[in-house]
Amino acid sequence: MGNNLIKKTQYINPDTGEVTNEKVQHLAAAFHDEKGYLFWARKNFAKSFADVGFPESMTMKERGQMVTLVKHMWSNTNMLGYRGSGGVKAYNEEQIGELVGLRAYQAKEFVRSMIRVSMIAKVTVLVGSETITQYYINPIYFFGSNRIPLNLYLIFKSQLDKVLPRWVRDEYAASRDKAK
Repeated sequence: MGNNLIKKTQYINPDTGEVTNEKVQHLAAAFHDEKGYLFWARKNFAKSFADVGFPESMTMKERGQMVTLVKHMWSNTNMLGYRGSGGVKAYNEEQIGELVGLRAYQAKEFVRSMIRVSMIAKVTVLVGSETITQYYINPIYFFGSNRIPLNLYLIFKSQLDKVLPRWVRDEYAASRDKAK
């Protein structure tokens, strides 16, 4: 099979038959002669980085618990979440504990500990009169996408600024200023 594919999408006015818009995308082939098969390309995933170690104060049990939590990151947001009634919901501390085999009181300490080592961030959002708490996994350790959106950058800014090039930090600053 060839190494490249072209996806062509046409938007056609059904009344006139006129092509009103056309998009051409160049896609990687599912199989490449030298690189092999593009495995589960459209599934949710999380990356970790071999040259980024865990914080030294983390126990082996906590490391395993974090690897378990990574399977519960919501798509490309790095938020710990699930699909519930009414859409995407954030896991609370007790639910996080259940995912990693902890009781409620143990879950609170585990989450606090992961926040202390910057593995997880707690974000509180006011939506109307409702306060929602969300937990995000630091993309330096585990990441569910190829691109860091502005909100995730802002959540972990102090950690990310240590590893991102200056020009990227400048782009985020410009994006943040535009959003204001």
